[in-house]
Amino acid sequence: MDDNLIVEKIKKLLALAKSSNENEAAAALAKAHKLLRDYDLTLEDVEAKEQSVFCLDLLTFSREQAWKAILAKGIAEYNYCKILKSQSVVQTSPRKSKVVSCYQVYGSEVDVLVCKEMFDYLVKAVLIITRGNSNQKQETSHKNSFKLGVTYSLCERMARDSDEEQNQSDSKELVVSYRNNRNAEIDRHWEDLGFLVKSQKYRSRTVYKDAFDQGFEKGKKISLAKQIKGKK
Repeated sequence: MDDNLIVEKIKKLLALAKSSNENEAAAALAKAHKLLRDYDLTLEDVEAKEQSVFCLDLLTFSREQAWKAILAKGIAEYNYCKILKSQSVVQTSPRKSKVVSCYQVYGSEVDVLVCKEMFDYLVKAVLIITRGNSNQKQETSHKNSFKLGVTYSLCERMARDSDEEQNQSDSKELVVSYRNNRNAEIDRHWEDLGFLVKSQKYRSRTVYKDAFDQGFEKGKKISLAKQIKGKK
């Protein structure tokens, strides 16, 4: 079989390996690992067939919402990508300007597109579940606390799924290698572009514990798989 066809098949299997369905993810990783072994290929061979690092705007805003920023970072890590926040000054009138921030996701083409689709789906899910569990009389900070709770719940689940995927005995080496290679490639790309990157912590000014806890519980009921077209 043509090497290019094999590489494309492996890339698709690696994408399927991010499924929230544990059996499907494990089966995809096992098949990808077998193809790498059977055709004497490495992850470096697979990645060499595609542009190393892609970039896509995920979120643009003039007033930051912590829950969206935290969700973007969680989704990026879940899909072997990294988030970069940049800021620019936009002139709104001859005498006025405002600072606009942009969150960009970096990674392989497949991973970046999955991040975008997953982010759009989960943002809508958070907003819908918030509307269904709040009323007009509640203040904004109370609603934001609920959204933050939902977001932390989603991110905790994604982190747990990633750990479980990584610790599977038949796929651990493949997953760890892929994640490390992608992170290193993104870091080199940023360095080549001359970016000075530093970490950032996200803080909400006011958090209502009861609303946060309620949101955290509701977040457990949101599917992580529905953003993938064709999944039920």
